[in-house]
Amino acid sequence: MSRNAHQCSPKTGESTKRSHFIECGGSNPCFTHPSIYKPAPVWAIFTVGVNSGLRVSTLTVSSALNRSPDYPVDLSFLDFRYISHFTYASPPVPTQTNNSTLAHASLQSVLSSNRATLRTINLFTPSWSFPSHSISIRNLTRIHFAGTFAVSSSTSSHSGDGPHITPNVISELIEHGRQLESLSVDCTLLESITLSTQFLTDPIPPIHPHPLPFLRHFSFIVRAMGRRAVDKGLFPSITSFLRGRHQLQTLQLVVYTTPTPSSAGSVGGGVVSASNLEAVGYDASIWGLLPSLGGLKAVRMTYPRDLAPGLAGWLIPRSVTALGIGIGAQRLGAGLDDALDSASSICSDILTFFGVSN
Repeated sequence: MSRNAHQCSPKTGESTKRSHFIECGGSNPCFTHPSIYKPAPVWAIFTVGVNSGLRVSTLTVSSALNRSPDYPVDLSFLDFRYISHFTYASPPVPTQTNNSTLAHASLQSVLSSNRATLRTINLFTPSWSFPSHSISIRNLTRIHFAGTFAVSSSTSSHSGDGPHITPNVISELIEHGRQLESLSVDCTLLESITLSTQFLTDPIPPIHPHPLPFLRHFSFIVRAMGRRAVDKGLFPSITSFLRGRHQLQTLQLVVYTTPTPSSAGSVGGGVVSASNLEAVGYDASIWGLLPSLGGLKAVRMTYPRDLAPGLAGWLIPRSVTALGIGIGAQRLGAGLDDALDSASSICSDILTFFGVSN
């Protein structure tokens, strides 16, 4: 097959008969479905798609693995209008640079142009905020966001470095995300101290006892925190929000307490330490949520220092078949190894996967 970029255009008449998938990563090879492979630059493959009138339904753009000349990827030339599933990944970038500002603006533009058709979004943007004003949350069934939660655009510790998260983004997700089946929030840098109050919502009587009534998959991860950030009600409010949801199938509640390759050089000089558990109110009571979630199939939790040995295994619902436990810096706590043995032995007859990580 010829390697010329123009070969990616569909045969005459095909553009309106089927939707297409495009995936590109920096200046790495790009793929279009069905069965087209081209080691062409990002701009070339995308320009072909735009000019040929492809009705693209799924678009994946990633510059997270190599810092190419296209990094961070600027999408300003795209004019797709029918995207249903969108994924964008970028490595941590200095938010004050012109390239970063332009790339962030172009991402918001693409989301806004497709807000009527978007159903799932996956945004891995460690340095940027959630673009809630660019999307129609009520249309989405899946949101996976990894990024920063700053205090505000005016009081953030890196104020002036670029756009930051809308202060009430969690409230907006809960209020408008009626169709959400999967919600994943990965705080690459948590500076906000108001998220706990945003998770505190009143039930919606009489039809649905919970906001987000179709929620099946939930994840909330804190990777690094601002040096002055303290929100001790955060995880207690999350457990109150989730308690009694028997339809929930997968759950992740994780706080990183030791640096990892992904957290090294964290955005904005964030802190990764065992003290983060206390700062967000993550203690043994958080595990007390688990017995109320009778439909859980997969769970990943951080093991807090004050969780009594032997109790963890009894808190895990019998429906769970995959379990992951993060122990991190608190591993030296007395009895942790006994507690992990208890968890694995109690569930040994039902678990198909059991993992422990630092």
